[in-house]
Amino acid sequence: MTLPEEFTTYTRALMGEERFARFLGALDEPAPVSIRVNPFKAEATPETGADRVVWCRGGYYLDSRPAFTFDPLLHAGAYYVQEASSMFIDHVVRQFVHVPVTALDLCAAPGRQDDVSACRPARGEPSLQQRASSETGADPGPRTS
Repeated sequence: MTLPEEFTTYTRALMGEERFARFLGALDEPAPVSIRVNPFKAEATPETGADRVVWCRGGYYLDSRPAFTFDPLLHAGAYYVQEASSMFIDHVVRQFVHVPVTALDLCAAPGRQDDVSACRPARGEPSLQQRASSETGADPGPRTS
């Protein structure tokens, strides 16, 4: 990968030689592949080659990138392809949100971070999906608390 000279000069000065060398090495490595299981639609976990994302229940690293577009479970919403760092919101919500809240997702990106909040009900409270289904009479699916 060829980086702009200004960026290289600035970043090398900012990081120092050792960190900058590790940074360049990381750019040459394949990107990790991670998914997050949708607890409203699936309780399954990946069959093989999946390590847990420690800060997100339902988050998994895969050994390789499958052809996601051919998987009907992806299209059914059973899981989402999501960068593991974007799953950190699950940890934050579990640590700090203990009562029902109204939240506005200002990320303006289709990263599926917004439904992590819906998956985490406050202690003793029904999830957003369970509240909605009780109003409509629909089956609420599996409980996620």
